[in-house]
Amino acid sequence: MYVAEDISRRAGGKTILDGVSLALPPGTVTVLVGPNGAGKSTLLRIMAGGLPPSRGRVLLHGRDLAAWRPAELAGIRSVLSQSTGLAFGFRVEDVVRMGLPRHGVAEPPAALVAWGLEVVGLADAAGRDCTTLSGGEQQRVHLARVLVQLKATPADGRARYLFLDEPTTGLDLAHQLLLLDIARRHARAGGGVLAVLHDLNLAAQVADTIVALDGGRVVAEGTPEAVITDRLLTQVYGVDLRVNQASARVFVLPVAG
Repeated sequence: MYVAEDISRRAGGKTILDGVSLALPPGTVTVLVGPNGAGKSTLLRIMAGGLPPSRGRVLLHGRDLAAWRPAELAGIRSVLSQSTGLAFGFRVEDVVRMGLPRHGVAEPPAALVAWGLEVVGLADAAGRDCTTLSGGEQQRVHLARVLVQLKATPADGRARYLFLDEPTTGLDLAHQLLLLDIARRHARAGGGVLAVLHDLNLAAQVADTIVALDGGRVVAEGTPEAVITDRLLTQVYGVDLRVNQASARVFVLPVAG
């Protein structure tokens, strides 16, 4: 289990997170939603170990996150950031290879890299200069990298966690759906997923649990049907829209007005 307990974060005299607690059970996809500046990415970074909280703690499999060695933590959780720039013209396969640990790789490195590129639909781009790819294609290269990072570590019975910070940015519709499918498959295999999404329809499609943040606090948590409501859209986003429902999933259909 991945657990955040009473997390607060202050920066520049401003409270970004205020007493947030969150659990990420294995086998589930949790999505953070909320307006710009709500604290979503900050919470994800703190839970991933990239940012210290001002108060509170994060536990991973019962151990304080601060007690994990970086190399050990890298085999348990991987993070796809909002944007990852490249200063040099690395080949696509070399970027994906950066996700591999230095020692104790579970499978041959070449096979792992090929697997990652196949999963994200870039098997034919292995030898290309990554900087010549479109923004969406580069995002998929980095997705392959973080997937390979988790798969490369020998299985030890502990759940692996995939952290995705606005992962659909720059992706076309087909690859947005592919990314959601990858997240769901990771969860079905026993892993955990924490994602930040702005598209509420994508969030409703992929999430087991949606956590809505506003002003650094959790204002709603539960299933998509329980959280994505007319009231939430008005309270959190300040818009007057109606939530609809088709089969088992809700959806928001903006209209001109």
